[in-house]
Amino acid sequence: MKTSFVGDRVGSPLDGEHLDIILADFSHHLQSLGYASLTVQDYCRSAKHFFRWLRARHVQPADITREIIRSFLQKHLRHCHCPRPASRDSRTSGTALWRLLERLQMQGIIRQKKVGAGTPRERIITQFDRFLLDVRGLAPTTRQARRRTALELLAWRFGNRPLRLHAITAKDLVRFVSQPSHRN
Repeated sequence: MKTSFVGDRVGSPLDGEHLDIILADFSHHLQSLGYASLTVQDYCRSAKHFFRWLRARHVQPADITREIIRSFLQKHLRHCHCPRPASRDSRTSGTALWRLLERLQMQGIIRQKKVGAGTPRERIITQFDRFLLDVRGLAPTTRQARRRTALELLAWRFGNRPLRLHAITAKDLVRFVSQPSHRN
């Protein structure tokens, strides 16, 4: 699929070649994951809108952080008057930008920040919470309840043994949710 929707130039250093390369790579990556063509176009449109906003603030792709993405989603999109076809849908844009951040990290354009220190359980729960906030956009109280349930699952499945998340099966999950007696 040709990525004709990445043709606009948005200015240095997010101009021409650099932006086209980033967006084309992002598009190909989404396609390789099986995203539908229209979804890929929507996500790339969101990424392009985000890059225009970054350019106006003189932010380089290597300097993108979760906080910058949140600012774009929570502040800019609420009052956005950018010309069409800029995406203004915060849900689609949010999902697109978190995928973009992951891709830029995979490509080494952005350094991944280390998940905080702590026990393996704490690190997993921190990553899970980040997913609940960044991807699902859940409220703090909902996230707190989901973190607590995730900790209960880990304690129920592994006890004090080392965590092996790949060992959790669908049967384990069914047993966990159908036997609430394991919860405090």
